[in-house]
Amino acid sequence: MVNVVITGGAGFLGARLARELLAAGALDVVGGGARPLSQLTLIDRVPLPADLAADGRVAGVRSDLGEPAGLTGAGRDAVTGADVIFHLAAAVSGESEPDVNLVMRTNLHATETLLALCRAAGTNPFIVFSSSAAVFGDSADHPLPPAVDDQTLPNPQTSYGVQKLIGEHFIELRKCRDVLPDQILLVHDCKSTRVAHDLRFIKDRGRADIPSRKNTWSCCSRS
Repeated sequence: MVNVVITGGAGFLGARLARELLAAGALDVVGGGARPLSQLTLIDRVPLPADLAADGRVAGVRSDLGEPAGLTGAGRDAVTGADVIFHLAAAVSGESEPDVNLVMRTNLHATETLLALCRAAGTNPFIVFSSSAAVFGDSADHPLPPAVDDQTLPNPQTSYGVQKLIGEHFIELRKCRDVLPDQILLVHDCKSTRVAHDLRFIKDRGRADIPSRKNTWSCCSRS
């Protein structure tokens, strides 16, 4: 059996991923073979979509990971008891520029809180962190190439890109210190209906296309 947590579980990506997991009914984690889905906990600041709230396999937790009080009660129990955590909660680019406090809380403090909970509990969940193609950016002296490859270096041009890059470093730091298994997922073209399908990369390592960025996968083409 496998317990899964999705932060941002009521959002565009989170809700679609939740439906994919429920439809599959099982998850193959790191090639260990398919294990039945036991519990799916969706953490978000807003209510869940009606279909997910009505599913008996889903537990909804209304909480803000970035708040000073952090995650308590059922949310804390879900995180510390998870086998897999999809950390998708984030303030998107349009929100990131005008409200610095919001994005610091949501994109940085929330990630730090999540990792600290796992460390304090001594658990070792597989964490999938959704980063962004915005970490590469595009500038006159360092233009973004047509395809991101093993020569592409981070070059964020927005606060959102900077925050996502810092989040990646948070994950890598915790991995080095706590032997925490993780993957970093670069998500772009989020209007694509393919995104939830491609989020199933955990079952299909063949989607890896950024060999220089260890444990980093990209989903959804820009076309």
